[in-house]
Amino acid sequence: MQIRGFASTDDRGEYRSFDLPPGKYILAACFRNRHREDFKTTDTTSGLTPVTTFYPGTTDPELAQPIELKPADELDLIDFTLLPIHGVKVRGQIVNALTGKPDQGACVNLQNRSLALGFLEGQEGWACGDDPSGEFILTGVVPGSYELIAMLGQGTSSMNARVPIEVGQEGLDGVVVQLFPSIEIRGHVSVEGDSQMVRESLWLNLTPIDDTSRSAGQAQTDENGNFKIDSVPQGIYRLTLVWNSGDAYLKSVSLDSRDVADQTFTVDRNTSSKKLEVVVSARGATVEGMAVDDEKRPVAGHARGAGSRRQPAQSRRLFPELLFG
Repeated sequence: MQIRGFASTDDRGEYRSFDLPPGKYILAACFRNRHREDFKTTDTTSGLTPVTTFYPGTTDPELAQPIELKPADELDLIDFTLLPIHGVKVRGQIVNALTGKPDQGACVNLQNRSLALGFLEGQEGWACGDDPSGEFILTGVVPGSYELIAMLGQGTSSMNARVPIEVGQEGLDGVVVQLFPSIEIRGHVSVEGDSQMVRESLWLNLTPIDDTSRSAGQAQTDENGNFKIDSVPQGIYRLTLVWNSGDAYLKSVSLDSRDVADQTFTVDRNTSSKKLEVVVSARGATVEGMAVDDEKRPVAGHARGAGSRRQPAQSRRLFPELLFG
């Protein structure tokens, strides 16, 4: 799902989205980054939590009714209601993986693992606590599949974790979250071709191989081609490029002189002592063409890509409250 437009509702619940290219759209409404004061967040009086709702009124994106926009169209009264359900509780404990003892002062949040819902909802607001036992309680959680994300400290001294959980209709108890030290990754980028043009617009991006919708860290090189990515959670990642112009592509990646297949590598406690060597070429090829619909009419605003082991650009994403996709 790709976001084409967005709008925030006003105090009357009304919204307006404009400058949308012609085509068919799925409309979704959701609350973004609902803030939790602490681990002991209290339930609302009704116990109801509004969930992401697709037009004309379903929580299942497969059942959403597309809206077709034609040139110069102005559609009014596209109204629907956010569906409320009873939220449940998630209980667990934060533990230091190195000492085996509870950690206090950590912060946690949830991210929906559904591709469509996770992309739209983003992450819940951070919930932070200071319980010496490391125990936490999250309330008002909508049943579903989540990643429970925990973090303690900042910068090079931070520890973090990501735990996949399934929250049922009765909630979830006994989640144990083990915090591991985050890792600092250092490396160097060599550029073939117009190195000045590439370095001015080039960013390196780390993407977990099991969750391509998020980034674990980004960095830009200095004038000598060196880079550093701080506070990377331990795991398996793929290195990709983010750039604003040019025909650059990621040619090769090596970790301590060992070639990294498909630009994927493991980040663990030993990684901080190793150096990542990246070779970028500014001599990428260009493919041109035209996108058309089933009636052979040109279609604006669509992206197309060609498969390759050489990694293409990754677009930055916005997560608004009311979305057309």
